[in-house]
Amino acid sequence: MTLQKEQEMYPAVEQWLRRYLQQRYPRQRIITQVCAFRRLNKLINQLGIGALLPHEWASWDVQVDIVGFVCSAQKASIVLIECKSRPIALPHLSQMIGYCRVVRPAMGLILSPKGISNSLKRLLTIFGRQDVLVYDQPHQQAARYVTLARWDAQSKSPDASSVVPSGGLS
Repeated sequence: MTLQKEQEMYPAVEQWLRRYLQQRYPRQRIITQVCAFRRLNKLINQLGIGALLPHEWASWDVQVDIVGFVCSAQKASIVLIECKSRPIALPHLSQMIGYCRVVRPAMGLILSPKGISNSLKRLLTIFGRQDVLVYDQPHQQAARYVTLARWDAQSKSPDASSVVPSGGLS
């Protein structure tokens, strides 16, 4: 199965994200949505979950492909996913870093059935520049990284052997 357009990935990626979050957070309310055609702040308003998020959520005028919310009674954590039909390259990473710097999600993920471009792979592995994946360093917590992975259209999930940084989906 060859995916020609990013939009063809959206339903399967959203379903995978829902299952992934339900397994990780079985006691929380999970909401996943394709958000590619609307602004994140508008979606949050429609869902009525603004009170669970940082007060600046209304300024999140970003349009990410897939979004997930892990909601407790007091707060919600966010997962952002960008889908790419071409190999993940530095401009894609830069776009996601920008979204993640604004929203500060629990996880930011870029998926492509073509994996990571050779030039980005070289930067990350040969030159050891995994620091370019960092989007947040919360006080006294581990740094948060954008996770990159090849999307396996057959299994409808990320290829675990392709995940950068390794353990990024653990």
